[in-house]
Amino acid sequence: MYRAKSSLYDQRSNVFLWLGYAAALLLVLLITREGFGRFPLWGSVPDCVPAVIAFVAVLEGRFFGSVYGIGVGLWVTLLHGGHGAGLILLGALIGMVAGGWYERKPRRLFGPCMMSGALALVTAAVVRSLAALCFAPGATLSAVVRIAGGEALYSLLLALPACPLFLFVHRHMRNG
Repeated sequence: MYRAKSSLYDQRSNVFLWLGYAAALLLVLLITREGFGRFPLWGSVPDCVPAVIAFVAVLEGRFFGSVYGIGVGLWVTLLHGGHGAGLILLGALIGMVAGGWYERKPRRLFGPCMMSGALALVTAAVVRSLAALCFAPGATLSAVVRIAGGEALYSLLLALPACPLFLFVHRHMRNG
């Protein structure tokens, strides 16, 4: 009896692919938090999580990018606690918006991944700046912008070598 492949068993639901993305995320978190996180630059520490969510969304599409964004946001929030629950919603939104590149099916993926990663980092910096201005007593606009901008630039510098890692996982761990 012939059984048609279900939509859950297509190339993007490959267990090894998602385990590869999880391993790459762990490696990026380990390097950015435990390595570079100990050396603040411009008064801030790097956070590549929004860029990583955007990379996977560009590679896998809106739906899977949103699900990955929710999962990563929840996991990082529960693990580190420093982000707050807003990262869960922000991760889903980044995944949905950055996944729009997937529909265009670009031939070269590094440029769209880095562009969406940069936009995700800037978006996260703006959201964190607004939260700091609203909820931190005595926070000045100039200090918040300096720290958020420094974090976005520092994270973008570290996202440059992280992007090829996710492209490698995408190319070598897919079915077919």
